[in-house]
Amino acid sequence: MTKEASLEPLNDKEVEDFLARQRRAQEDSEWKVSSGVKQSIAKAEKLQKKIAKQKAVAKRKPRKLPFGEAWADRFREQLLGRTITAVKYLNKEECGHWDDSTLALRLSIGSTPNPYKDIWAIASQDDEQNQAGVMTFCTVVPPDKYKGGELETLAPNICKHELNKTDHWMNEKK
Repeated sequence: MTKEASLEPLNDKEVEDFLARQRRAQEDSEWKVSSGVKQSIAKAEKLQKKIAKQKAVAKRKPRKLPFGEAWADRFREQLLGRTITAVKYLNKEECGHWDDSTLALRLSIGSTPNPYKDIWAIASQDDEQNQAGVMTFCTVVPPDKYKGGELETLAPNICKHELNKTDHWMNEKK
């Protein structure tokens, strides 16, 4: 039943009816909005708890790498991508207290040496650097098929007193 608009003033009952309907409509609207908001807040809180739980589990159980991989990870960033820009045996002063000299590789970023950023790879017999060490080279290709000529697989230690000798068997013509 539709009522047409009238220019006559409303009586008390009509005003009361109108106000009651307005209150009900407002309450319905508030209930719908508030229940929707309450549901959204409940979902957000549940999601936050789930994320917090996942973070707690991640903190408790760090990924454990095998020992070798863990050490490799420590060096990966500083060594990968470098270029060997020099190869030499250490001289007497560089050998210090060592009895022997060993092969040293200069690793540069790019192809230009930079004394402030380069790393020298030097083999030693142990992690306390008590003596010079042997450096070993290998390839998956058999040495006789190696394209760089004959593959040297071992860089031996050289006694300090033999560093400057020229009458060594290495200098003999083959």
